[in-house]
Amino acid sequence: MTPQLIHADPLVRTRAILTAVLTLALGFGALVYTQAYFDSMLELRAIYPRMAAAGLKQLYQVWAVGSGLLLGGLAALLASFAVRVLRSGRVPPPGMRVVWTTRLRTGTGASLIAGASLALAVGLLLGGLLLGYQLWSLALEYGVSYAGPFQPA
Repeated sequence: MTPQLIHADPLVRTRAILTAVLTLALGFGALVYTQAYFDSMLELRAIYPRMAAAGLKQLYQVWAVGSGLLLGGLAALLASFAVRVLRSGRVPPPGMRVVWTTRLRTGTGASLIAGASLALAVGLLLGGLLLGYQLWSLALEYGVSYAGPFQPA
């Protein structure tokens, strides 16, 4: 028996490519901006250490919230895909348009894909929460314990 194929949708493929390029450009821009901000805080540390500590605290808080939201959103997207697959019993779920031509999977294959998607979603959610917590803790440490450029021995 020949497998049933779900054919690719060119509009979805174009949107996926544009989204990937835009995401990479925004991510690169955020990293360049963060590096420049971090360098300016290091230069400021020699003159105004408390102001530099406040700037670093703010940087860590922004990254904590941003990483938590980004990874949480990706986890929610994966979890909703897994639930749709489990309810329909097939991959891709009915009505879902695909980026490339995909073989229809049902039964155990679909359940394995849904389980892997759900496990990855849980891992991303926990990783986002842990990363956010670590960055927020680092921000609180900078805000409270940074007394100046010379630490006591």
